[in-house]
Amino acid sequence: MNRITRNLATICRIERLIARRRFSIVQNQAILITLAGVNIALAGLLALRAGRMNVEDEIAPAVELRDLAIADLEAEVEDVAKKAHDIINSLKGLHNDPFESLTALILPLVTAVLKGLNQRASI
Repeated sequence: MNRITRNLATICRIERLIARRRFSIVQNQAILITLAGVNIALAGLLALRAGRMNVEDEIAPAVELRDLAIADLEAEVEDVAKKAHDIINSLKGLHNDPFESLTALILPLVTAVLKGLNQRASI
């Protein structure tokens, strides 16, 4: 009878141990599933936030500044091209009327030199 009692006590203790272990595993699984769900929810929120970001809104001021600089550069190039065209026309007309062509040639050159001197002085 002593062996039977001892075996029954052992079986009860082992059953409690098995039950505690199963409960612990279920509890750990529940915690891990909850954490995974939170991470998925967080990832979803981050994905929504990333989807709402717009690069165009962030770079719009830089694009506008670039376009202004390009427009200013184009205007400057057109001005220089017009002056060069005037000088070329003056040189072409030099053999017909040297005095008039010479004044037409010197005037843009003097203007360009004075403009260059003013820009150097402002730097």
